[in-house]
Amino acid sequence: MENDIKAAVIGGDLRMSYAYRRLLSKGLDAVCFKTEGESGGCSRIEDAVGGRTLLLPVPAVRDGAVTGPHAIPFADVVGAAERGTIYGGGFSPRDIYTASDHGIRLKDLLSDERLAAKNAALTAEGAIFEAMKRSRASVWGSSALVIGFGRIGKLLAHMLSALGADTSVCLRNEKDAALLDARRVKTISFDRLEREMCGFDFIFNTVPQKVASSAAVDNAKKDALVFDLASPPGGFGPDRADRVIYLPGVPGKYAPKTAGELIADAFIAAVKEDGRERS
Repeated sequence: MENDIKAAVIGGDLRMSYAYRRLLSKGLDAVCFKTEGESGGCSRIEDAVGGRTLLLPVPAVRDGAVTGPHAIPFADVVGAAERGTIYGGGFSPRDIYTASDHGIRLKDLLSDERLAAKNAALTAEGAIFEAMKRSRASVWGSSALVIGFGRIGKLLAHMLSALGADTSVCLRNEKDAALLDARRVKTISFDRLEREMCGFDFIFNTVPQKVASSAAVDNAKKDALVFDLASPPGGFGPDRADRVIYLPGVPGKYAPKTAGELIADAFIAAVKEDGRERS
């Protein structure tokens, strides 16, 4: 069935370039439109979408436009697309409403636990790479704080501990806290976060909402590195670039080839699954 899929990759950074090439390597009839790294794509959105299943980036839309270096209004995409399903990642309720007005269904590839987990692993690995690159001290023997214990937080805490960092986790879930205590991993509650930030060499926020006041980062040690991996506005607010290193979209910057190929594989699997459900 893979060879029956006619796909169009719309927008995106280098991840989507590698996703496009992955689709071609698997024998799909695929085109692209305004995708970074691809100079031979379609020149008009109408030429790209006709009779094709659309693949948008992960995340797909931000501020009403398809993510990537080229500004492609999402409304233009759904306006040109045929009725059916558009695939991508992290669609908002507003995106879903916009698409539904045109008789189009959006499918979030990040609902595939396999892609979400692998994407989280790339994010954790890339964050540690940035920490190593920016610090004059080693991760081994350092003290590290991971804020949040979702997919990324769990993998990040595990990787930091494996590298020899004295790792603590700030989290809310009491069951997770009890499990970490049993593993002799230190835990911090959110009501103690601002007071405890002074004790770490590396701080990584993974929570996609405010976790502390903007001024709280001033409590960190002067030579500590504070990273925010969450999407804007992040855990400390958007205006602390003087102290916070914002790292949204780590997979696309750190490992675009791996991330793009994972997106392409998830897209193919989702299209095939939808085809089985309709048959």
